[in-house]
Amino acid sequence: MSSESREHPTIEALCARFGIDTRYHDVFGHEHQVPRATLRALLATFGVAWRGEDDDTPATVPPEAGAVLPAVHVVRAEQAPWSLALDPAVLPTTADGRHLWHLRDEYGEPSTGEARIGADGMLAFDVELQPGYHRLSIEGAEGETLLIATPGRCYRPPSLAPEGGGRAWGLAVQLPALRSRRNWGMGDFGDLSELAARMAPLGVDAIGLNPLHALFAHNPLHASPTARRRDSRSTRSTSRWRRCPTSPSARRRGAWSPSPRSRPG
Repeated sequence: MSSESREHPTIEALCARFGIDTRYHDVFGHEHQVPRATLRALLATFGVAWRGEDDDTPATVPPEAGAVLPAVHVVRAEQAPWSLALDPAVLPTTADGRHLWHLRDEYGEPSTGEARIGADGMLAFDVELQPGYHRLSIEGAEGETLLIATPGRCYRPPSLAPEGGGRAWGLAVQLPALRSRRNWGMGDFGDLSELAARMAPLGVDAIGLNPLHALFAHNPLHASPTARRRDSRSTRSTSRWRRCPTSPSARRRGAWSPSPRSRPG
């Protein structure tokens, strides 16, 4: 490689350095080249400056980043000890090989402890993690690791076990799409209860629903995209509220008005 190419890396080389793909496949499997202007704009967010609008020669390139903690690491939930493989340059030098770590679980609760470098060069943690997503940082080390604590395998209902028959069936339902004479044009938990009662004699094993709740316990406002614009009141059974079907005040407080087909009466 010439001194010129080392001094002025190509866009492709810069993209490889910063982890930017220059090609992609669409939903039909066709490969596409990312437009040059898009790659330049993405590289600019990493601090790359260009000599000119039509000149792909970088004027300035940020220095190589130092070693950092891995972005993601998967561990077995409720099992200790577990280890984390690290680049030796990540951790500061300590006299006894111990390093102070800080953990924030998916509920936002913090905890702190010590980890030791083992004979295999792995950093060993003697702490059990509950299933979920947790954030790990180590004092003196750059970056943060997303710890994914998994149960090891998915739950299998007894009915799906070989001794239970191995098969099950159910319905996939979008709750707002359920219609009845008693709802206000949008399905609610009363409709869901009625659906379950009607399906049970047919031997249905499950009813799969669209997300109805916040996805993260520590961040309740981070709601499902399919329900983000709906207040949680919309899934309540309106016919079970006292005087709700005929109360103008209740209708004003709701985020919708009953359609003519679904007016109570």
